[in-house]
Amino acid sequence: MPQRTISKSKNRSGTAKAKLKKKITRKKERKEKREVQYEAAMISLASSLQASGVSRADFRKAQILEVVVKMAADEGFEAISFDRIGSALNLQKSNVAYYFESKEDMIEKAMHYALTRGLSHVVDGLKNQKPGQDQLFAYIDAHFSWLKFHFQHGCVILLTYIRSPADKLARFFAEQTKQGGRARIKSILQEIKREDSGLKESEINELAEFIQDYLTGIFVSLVSCGAPTSQMIDEKQKHVKKIISKIIKI
Repeated sequence: MPQRTISKSKNRSGTAKAKLKKKITRKKERKEKREVQYEAAMISLASSLQASGVSRADFRKAQILEVVVKMAADEGFEAISFDRIGSALNLQKSNVAYYFESKEDMIEKAMHYALTRGLSHVVDGLKNQKPGQDQLFAYIDAHFSWLKFHFQHGCVILLTYIRSPADKLARFFAEQTKQGGRARIKSILQEIKREDSGLKESEINELAEFIQDYLTGIFVSLVSCGAPTSQMIDEKQKHVKKIISKIIKI
């Protein structure tokens, strides 16, 4: 074989190895980031529940649901079992099963848990905000900060959208998320209308539906990246606010 051909072959091989190494490194970094987010979520969970004076049993159940959310986000709902959840928490299978009627019940509770925690985060973000434009931008900001700091919860909520065509339970939660989001946006837009922004009553329902669906689409694109960086999330956040400002002319 000519020397030039051998040299090109070695170069291609070296390039392929470098690309593979880079890909493995990225996967490792994403996994490490998810682990950090999970640990942060557990600390946040412990603080909020202890401050509320919840029982040890409720705290344990919340810990289990947090692990279910993490596993669902990383591997899908199909990967979940009492055995695996117990192993992740150093618990016996029976100690996990004690809190749930079945695996399906545990998954349903995990969906509800992620949805409730997300809603709580958004509601907190709207506190002390002036009705109207300030609340609309706070609503958008709260969703992006939720995705940034509770990425796995966001993954689980978006999984309900993906599974909804063939899964009645997922469809129910996806619909709850959509309807709840549209209702909150509609309420905010009505306040903006009162500020004489030129927004028409007939446009409010249509705009509320568009903004909710637009946010969902942006989140799907971010989640499909695996573990988006804070910079990626921040850039999308600015872009969304700019687009929505133009649409409703504020």
